[in-house]
Amino acid sequence: MLREITGVRQIPGEPPRRWFQSERLDLFVWYGEDQGILGFRLCYRLGGRERAVTWLGGQVCLHQRVDEGREGRGYFAPAPILFPGAEPLGGDVVILFSEESRGLERGLADLILGKLGEFAAVDG
Repeated sequence: MLREITGVRQIPGEPPRRWFQSERLDLFVWYGEDQGILGFRLCYRLGGRERAVTWLGGQVCLHQRVDEGREGRGYFAPAPILFPGAEPLGGDVVILFSEESRGLERGLADLILGKLGEFAAVDG
């Protein structure tokens, strides 16, 4: 079940964000000045592949592959990078989020489920 990570570092000049995590998911949610949801990024792993779904308002969702950055060089630790080219979003992601979101505020969970359902219906 998703649980909120407290003490998330906020970046000056960027919208405030919250971070939720479970064994199978990471969820980042950005908020506007009015405390309304500006967007979210849901990172998940199914079938050995890590993917990310990002919604930043409007009608567009991005479904991307995640390169875990394991081949870092030099002094810097490798960091995950998002790339285009993920397969269409399947209903299995909607089911996974539905199972893991039981601990979230209902309005937040419903918004994300709705967007995932729309995107899966369009692409899948």
